Amino acid sequence: MTSVPISILNHKRCNRTGLNTFTRLRGGFTLIELMVVIGILISLATLTAISVSKVTKDARLSKAVSQVMNALETARTLAIKEHRIVMVVFTVKTERTGSTVSGGVFTDTIKRQWTRILATRLRDELVNNSATATTANQGSVFMDMFEQHPSFSPIDLPEGIKVAAPQMDYERNDDVWITQPTFRDNNTNFDDMEYGSLIGVMFDVNGSLLSKITGGGSANQAMGRYAVLDMDQNGLQLPLNAKENGAGWFTYNIEGEEPNIQLAPFLSVFNDTAMRELYDVNTWKGPTFTANWVPPCSSFASGRTRMNCDQTEYINQFGEKIYFNRYTGRAESMKR
Repeated sequence: MTSVPISILNHKRCNRTGLNTFTRLRGGFTLIELMVVIGILISLATLTAISVSKVTKDARLSKAVSQVMNALETARTLAIKEHRIVMVVFTVKTERTGSTVSGGVFTDTIKRQWTRILATRLRDELVNNSATATTANQGSVFMDMFEQHPSFSPIDLPEGIKVAAPQMDYERNDDVWITQPTFRDNNTNFDDMEYGSLIGVMFDVNGSLLSKITGGGSANQAMGRYAVLDMDQNGLQLPLNAKENGAGWFTYNIEGEEPNIQLAPFLSVFNDTAMRELYDVNTWKGPTFTANWVPPCSSFASGRTRMNCDQTEYINQFGEKIYFNRYTGRAESMKR
């Protein structure tokens, strides 16, 4: 028998061990290991996307709240400085392709739309709106016309952000929120529109908050005075469109129209885009309205009541509230 030196055996054993190690290294991960790693990566990516989306939405909302607060304080300062009633009004601005007008309604496709803040000042004239005169009120509806303030540049809120106010008419007790409408593409059918509101915050000459303007007018002021933003600057309120079934004086659903402004005792800034992801907005179409109603919202099939109910539910939970000092008129933001 031929003997083999121990050193040679050790060398061969080391080579086999190295080869096995190299073979195991070259084999990489098993399929199960790869699936686990991929699953972890997907989970991390999903969590990151959710976090980034939430941070982005919160940042846009916070920016809008700051814009609204700054606009309110600027308007209040202008009222004191000029000794003139000044009002902040929240309108809707759109970008359209091939804008045309049919029956008083814009048509063609809307590219973008967002809430625009205007600061307006009260003009001297008081307009008797004879178009609403009847035997009962003897034409005693008077309009206080507001014009855009030359010292204030319009402010556009981030896209998808809106401003809401409590609905103080129809015997509501500030428990329902109303806001600007969202205009639909190629829409000339009033029954297919969203019925929103033109909201304003009015400051007196001493900076305090005003809920109405008193004095003036006729002896019989059964209907009182209304604030109107004179969009076309012609000194008159645009006439009521008969298609709106008598709701045109208080509803905002056409670009450039001049409904009576709903004066707000407090506000809420909210993400309208996020809200629309939670509800079926097709139930919000049309003028159907119930003055005195109680939730659940599902008990209303469609129309303004269903829209106001859904909006109120969302705004109460997610909106950023802005309140006013009753003596000074200064605004204060209340975080959620």
